Amino acid sequence: MAAKSLGAGRSVSPIPLIPGGGTYRAGQASFGYMCLGNRMFSLGKMWRRWHRQAKASMKRNAAVAAARPLISVQSVLYAYGNITAIPLPAVLMAPVRPDVVNYVHAQVSNNSRQPYAVSKLAGHQTSAKYWRTGLAISRIPRVSCGGTYRAGQAAYGNMCRGEFPLVVSDSIESVEETSEAIKVLKRIGDFADAEKAKDSVGVRYGKGKMRNRRYISRKGPLIVYGTKGSLVEAFRNIPGIDICNVERLNLLKLAPGGHLGRPGAMPFSR
Repeated sequence: MAAKSLGAGRSVSPIPLIPGGGTYRAGQASFGYMCLGNRMFSLGKMWRRWHRQAKASMKRNAAVAAARPLISVQSVLYAYGNITAIPLPAVLMAPVRPDVVNYVHAQVSNNSRQPYAVSKLAGHQTSAKYWRTGLAISRIPRVSCGGTYRAGQAAYGNMCRGEFPLVVSDSIESVEETSEAIKVLKRIGDFADAEKAKDSVGVRYGKGKMRNRRYISRKGPLIVYGTKGSLVEAFRNIPGIDICNVERLNLLKLAPGGHLGRPGAMPFSR
C-alpha cells in the first residue's frame, strides 16, 4: 500500500492516507495506532469497566434469591397440598448474567454446525469486461448483457485494501404411561407450555427445508431425571417436551437460543 502522510496543517489527522483518484478509497485513512495513553489495554480500567457491566436488575435478582433461602417441593400426586421446603442451592443464589449465557451458548452451539461454503468461483463466473475510463464509473468489470437488472452491474473486484427449576417429588420417576405424564404436567402447571410448543410447529423459510431441518417449533418444558427408567418412555412421546439426564445438562438445553427462562421439572433428590 503506497500510503503516506500528507503532513500537518491540512485539516486532516496525521494518519497516512491512500494516494490516487478515481475510486472511493483515494484519500481515505489507511492505518494508524489509535491506542494512546494506554486507554485500551489498561488492566486497572478494564477491571473497573468489567464490574460495571452488572445491571441493577441483576443485582436485584441476586438480592431476591439471597432473601429466599428455601424452595418449595410440590407433590405430583395432588394438585394442592403436601408442599415441603428444602434449602436453596448456593448456585441459584448467584446473580444472573445473560451476557455470559449468550456467549457460552454461541460457543457451545458451534459444535453441532455442519461446515459448508459457497463455491470458490462464485462471483467470477460471468462474462464481465472492462469498460475503460472516462465513463464516470469505477474501474470494476461490468456484466455484459441486457434485459435484466444484472446488466451493467459490477461483477467483482478486490476492495479489501488495507431459572429457577420446578422441583417435584421423586414419585415422578415412577410414571410409566404417557397419559399419567400428561396428568402430572397439568398438576404442576407445565402442560400449557407443552401445548404451546406443539401448536407452534411450522415449515422453515428458505433453503433449510432441503437441508434436513424442514420443520421448526418452540421449546417446551425440560424434564431432568437421574435414573433412566419408565419416566423417559412416558415423557418422550409428548410433543414439545425434552428429557435430559442430570449428569449431562448443558446450556443448549437449559437456555435454547441463548435465552434464559425455560420451564422445567426436576425430582427432589436430584
